[in-house]
Amino acid sequence: PDANLLGVYEPARFEHVSDVAACVEEAIDNPIGSPLITELAAGKKSALIISDDNTRQTPVHIIIPIIERHLIAAGVEKIRILVALGTHRPMTDEEMLQRFGPDICSRFEIINHLYKAPDQLVDLGTTTRGTHFMVNKAVVEADLVIGLGQIAPHRIAGFSGGAKIILPGVCGAEATAHTHWTGGREDGEKMLGFAINPVREEMNACARMAGLDFIVNAICDPGGALIGVVAGDMVEAHLNGCDLARE
Repeated sequence: PDANLLGVYEPARFEHVSDVAACVEEAIDNPIGSPLITELAAGKKSALIISDDNTRQTPVHIIIPIIERHLIAAGVEKIRILVALGTHRPMTDEEMLQRFGPDICSRFEIINHLYKAPDQLVDLGTTTRGTHFMVNKAVVEADLVIGLGQIAPHRIAGFSGGAKIILPGVCGAEATAHTHWTGGREDGEKMLGFAINPVREEMNACARMAGLDFIVNAICDPGGALIGVVAGDMVEAHLNGCDLARE
């Protein structure tokens, strides 16, 4: 009934990025709290790009070729893509094509993370907060690890993006359950929209253990249009992106 309707509320409207590739290039060329990708990749032979799956709006089909160009310029010989499914089901071949495009699908080895597959996981031990952390072996096998993601308000992590591409993105079930339980025990008003909280700190700790070297994160509006991109250190760049996402 009209008498019961307080109002209809939506996120603030922002001007969309007109040239997505140029915005990504600018972010990667001006990393926050980190050396350039080419500097990080110097002397490295292999790199792993960890991409979010088709439940997110990150323009990975544009970001990945740009990163590839920087990695090749630095002398990296082998580049693989790992899909950070968390506990989501594996993506189908058709979904891969829609997400990444035929060029990327034909040229790259793309791996679905399977959180229940013991042969895919490596045990990295237990954090000081008590999280038993196992991660996809492709992460520890790579000389350089780059995570892609989208930053948006999130009930458990405060915001998505950043180290969340590692935990729960490419880890085992136990670590995922532990951090979600931690977040579930906290008052939602102390978590949602707060970039620093106990769950995020644990995600950061595990991502450091796993060796996440660099992130490229997108901020999109509810329709998926790009608003901005941040790149660099998984903590400093993420915090910067959270400021825009919060607006």
